[in-house]
Amino acid sequence: MKTFATLLLTAALTGTTFAQALEVSPNGNVGIGTTTPDRKLVVVGKVNIGETPQDYWPGGQNWNYTLQLNGQDWTSIGFHDAGHSVSSIRYNGNGFVIGGDDGWGAKNAYFPGSVGIGNTSPQHRLHVSGRTKADSFEFDSDQGSPNSYLVMTTGGYVDFQSPGFDVIEFAPNPALLSGASWEHFKIFRDGGNVGLQTTGTSFFAVNGGNVGIGTTSPAYKLDVAGDIRTNGSIYSAQRPNFFLAMQGDRNVVLYDNGGAIWKTNTYASDIRIKENIVPVAPVLESLEKIRVVEFNYKPGVADDKRHIGVIAQEVEALYPDFVYTDSQSGRKLVQYDMLSTLAIQGVKELNAEHKAALDELRAEIAALRAEIQLLKNRP
Repeated sequence: MKTFATLLLTAALTGTTFAQALEVSPNGNVGIGTTTPDRKLVVVGKVNIGETPQDYWPGGQNWNYTLQLNGQDWTSIGFHDAGHSVSSIRYNGNGFVIGGDDGWGAKNAYFPGSVGIGNTSPQHRLHVSGRTKADSFEFDSDQGSPNSYLVMTTGGYVDFQSPGFDVIEFAPNPALLSGASWEHFKIFRDGGNVGLQTTGTSFFAVNGGNVGIGTTSPAYKLDVAGDIRTNGSIYSAQRPNFFLAMQGDRNVVLYDNGGAIWKTNTYASDIRIKENIVPVAPVLESLEKIRVVEFNYKPGVADDKRHIGVIAQEVEALYPDFVYTDSQSGRKLVQYDMLSTLAIQGVKELNAEHKAALDELRAEIAALRAEIQLLKNRP
């Protein structure tokens, strides 16, 4: 340890007055680089503590610190910027407080590099190894939409909010999502259900493999509470190329392998869209060969009620375009609506025959009346 005489000699050899190098006030304050110390130790200038070749790493009972601050309950380092602000780094048994309120308001802590919590080699600006728990967590984004943020709360949901944009929420059940005016879009889980919701109204739910639209308790593979709109067709998963189409001509048509096997009875019949128009050939003789029968379907085919219809094979022999053969089962299906068109022609033919027979009968009656009148006129 250097003596007072050594300090005097050092100051003389370096050309520095002792008062400039070290000042000890009558009240016991020590100043280095100042003659008016107002604390136990005041240093004006740079301070170097420790030595570069030496490591200071405490472990166990080895308090090998570069700088040690001692206090009863709290130890702190203060920062003062010429009267404009005061802040500090404080420590007690519970941990550190950085930028605490020291009478000038709480201050921000800025870390230009990456911060690691639970690890010593952070790979991101904030790198946390382990679970993170908070009563509420907000993440403000300065990219894209201003003031957009992610909130995770102890209420059991996570939501992303952005002024002027839709909101996405994740919640354990839909009850937590109701009542907020900013609700737009939510994904929730309620027991076995997973659903989507907008403005308090559930519009999509998955429950035990069933999908519900407009309902949170779907009872079928697809359960829709409301109207359905589509610009496409509805296909069967049981067989390829088997689908139901809603067409622009206002017909609902069932197709199988490209062929229409059933359709509603609305046809585009405007003469302005037709060509090659010719009268249909007489149909009465053909219709007479088609039986109208009463029957039951065999077990497993359809219901057990009595039905009235025709035999597809008999129709096919006369009008093959009216019959469709299923490509898988080989069963034949009849387009009954086409048969009804033939019925119109059949009625017209019957009417024509009736009219001809009636005209012939009237002529015969007139001839008989004339003969009777001649007989009456004889003397």
